[in-house]
Order: sequence, then C-alpha cells, then structure tokens
Amino acid sequence: MQPNIFDPFRGLSGRLPCYSESLLSLERGVQDAVWELGGVPEVLQTDQNSAATHQISQEGKERTFNEDYRAFCRYLKVEPRTIHVNSPDEQGDVEAANRHLKRRLRNHLILRGSSDFRSETEYAHFVAKVCRGANALRVQRLAEELPRLSPLPRERHPQTQELTARVSSASVVQVKKLPYSGPSRLIGATLSVQLSENELAIYHHGRLVRTVARAAASQQRIDYRHVIDWLVRKPGAFANYVYRESLFPSVAFRQAYEAFKRHDESRADKRYLQVLHLAAKGSETAVAEAIIAVLRAAEVPLPERIEQALQALAEPSEAVHALEPFAPSVATYNDLLGREQP
Repeated sequence: MQPNIFDPFRGLSGRLPCYSESLLSLERGVQDAVWELGGVPEVLQTDQNSAATHQISQEGKERTFNEDYRAFCRYLKVEPRTIHVNSPDEQGDVEAANRHLKRRLRNHLILRGSSDFRSETEYAHFVAKVCRGANALRVQRLAEELPRLSPLPRERHPQTQELTARVSSASVVQVKKLPYSGPSRLIGATLSVQLSENELAIYHHGRLVRTVARAAASQQRIDYRHVIDWLVRKPGAFANYVYRESLFPSVAFRQAYEAFKRHDESRADKRYLQVLHLAAKGSETAVAEAIIAVLRAAEVPLPERIEQALQALAEPSEAVHALEPFAPSVATYNDLLGREQP
C-alpha cells in the first residue's frame, strides 16, 4: 500500500499567505496544514526548491536535503521526499490543483467586483473561504486518509530562526544580507535576532531593542531615530551615508533639504540633520507641518524657524473661545410635566 503523501504547497488551510519560498514559510505552511487536518502524514514531498534542498557540488546537478529541513522532518516524524530534478510532471497533480485554485480566485474576485482589500487579514479570509469551498469537494477522499495520519506533536516546531548580528559604525545590523537600523548607543555590540517569516525581533542582553517587519529583497529597514544622534555629531557622514534615502521620512523633509541646498549648500547637511533631530525628539508630523508653514511663507526652513513654528502651532488659536457649560433650566422641565397629555 502506498504511504499517504502530503505536499506543503497544496494549500489545505487557507491561512495567511506565505511571503516567500523560504524554510520558515515552508515550516509554517506545513504546520498550519497538519494542525488543521489533526494529524501528520507519513511522507512530506516537495519539489527541488532551495528551502528544502541544496546542490551537492557545482559540477553535478545532484541535490540533497538541507540539515535544518531534515531536523524539521524528524520533529514531525515524516519521511522527506522530493521529485527528481527538472521533472515537474512528477508533481503534476499539485501543479494542476494550483492552476485550478488560481482560476477559482480570479472568478471569485470578478464576482466580488474588486481586487482591493483593506488588510492582509481580510485577503487571507477571502482566500480561506475559496479554499474551503474547493476542499469541500474532497471530503470523502480526505475521510479515507485521516485514519492513517500519525498523531500531532505536543507543540509546534519553532517557526523562528535565531541569529547574531553586530551593530556597525553606521548603526546598522545586517540580517540575511539586508540592513536594519539599531540605536546608535549599541554601535559595536553583538545583538541576538529572532527571525520569523514576516518580522524580526532584535535583543540586546535579553532586552527587546526593536521589532520590525522583515525586509524584502533590496529593501531597507532604517529608522532615522536610531541613527540621528550619531549623524548630528558627524554631519559630514550624511553626504556619503549609504542609507541616506531612508532619512527623508516624507516629502516635506525632502523639500526642506532642497531649500537648504539652494540657500547655502555648504551647510545644508548640518541644518537638515538638526531639523530631523527635532522630529526624532518630538513629533515627526508636527515638524513636517512646521516645514510646510515656513515654506509657504517663502522662507528657508532653518532649524530656529522650525522651532518657532512648532511653538506657534502648539499655542491655542485666538479664534477658539471657551464654551460656557450648558445649564438647562429646571423650570422648563416642570412646565413640560405640568402640561396635559392629549
């Protein structure tokens, strides 16, 4: 009798979508599915994706399982299998199911009348509903397989990866070759990073430093509040700062910098960093409003003018008058109570 085989990319659960074909995405997808099924199959089959396998040598095409993937399979007590290299036909039933699911999603989007969703969660609920409708056609076949599933582990396999990263002189840590900023006071320190599929948490001596959404390829996760203290002390570094584009939080700040360059290019960097420092210490929105107010007055948004504009914005407007509290007359209610009802 053939062992029951489960493919993790078939999408049984319809939970939150995977963000990539990484090992963390694979582990979450598999565990979402088997926990919804209530049991674990005997075999876990994938294609030759890099999340599960790697090439043994540059000379040949032979591949083997990654050690982390083997550990995951040992935890679930499943046998890992793959299709052969360059043999997509061996996974034809799964590929066909994926095509049918895409067609279903397109048709349901047409019936819905829009492809816009207010949040990722709303989109996930939409996909889940479509998947449940498709899986309802397989209830009888699934019922035949469920008795053959092995029991679930008591707990899920950890769906995070622990890494270490050192804070560079630019107040940046590199995680999976992508930059994330950290407080400048931690320059030179070694941090612990808990990496999940969609976010990472940075710790220093067990204390949480920052939680941030995971960056996609070529993205930067640089928070100017982390690096501004360092840059204010060394404004000359701003010109060649590799992540300089991340230091313009909105169009207003970009306009302020351009105004500084037109007015006095030699002092533009220093003045801009002073304005950005005001935003880091207080309210970014308030500083942006102050910049706009100064620019509309046809003036250069120098730091001292921004501070004055911030004070003006904080002061209550003279046009706003305190309202007298409403004090209803009790006599009016007595008159109403005294009237005869028709």
